[in-house]
Amino acid sequence: MTEEILFGDPSGGEVGPGALPPDHLAALAELSDRGIPFVLIGAVAVALTGARRLTRDVDAMTREAAPAVEALYARGFRVVSRPVASEPGAYAVFLEARTAVESIVRARAASFKTIHERSRVEFDVWIGSPDEGRLPAAEIERRAVPAEIGGLTVRRACAEDLLELKRIALEADPERADRDLSDIRHLERYLHENGPEAR
Repeated sequence: MTEEILFGDPSGGEVGPGALPPDHLAALAELSDRGIPFVLIGAVAVALTGARRLTRDVDAMTREAAPAVEALYARGFRVVSRPVASEPGAYAVFLEARTAVESIVRARAASFKTIHERSRVEFDVWIGSPDEGRLPAAEIERRAVPAEIGGLTVRRACAEDLLELKRIALEADPERADRDLSDIRHLERYLHENGPEAR
């Protein structure tokens, strides 16, 4: 058996960077401790610029998928192989990191979702940039800035790149307009008030 079924966060709770669940913080620490380069993107990264933003997951970008999968498995996260159509909120997950990596490589996946086997919090990983032609991963990494989160020092995408990533996300999925437009307005205000972060 290569899969098991896990249900999403039963509380339906959303979190911000001031109150990340311990399993999210443990995953970030594990990635850092193993020396796996990653950059926070998405809602948590936006919240680190001062936005009042809640989210259900952490989004990170790395170009080292296999080591990232192994680190997340070490902290109880499992890669989602597919949603379970007959059970809303349920996911089939790979039991072993090796099988998950093989599937990601075989599918040439641009990203993968993980879910914690106990707490059910989610951690999403992009393998490179969500739009490599428009905003290359190497540029996101080069311009990333340090940020403190739960006592950890991590790197988040600079505000300019977060703004572009939010525009990309909005174009890809207009149904997310409420959240993405709010983030876009916040980031435009942040850059107007604080000046550029990109180096």
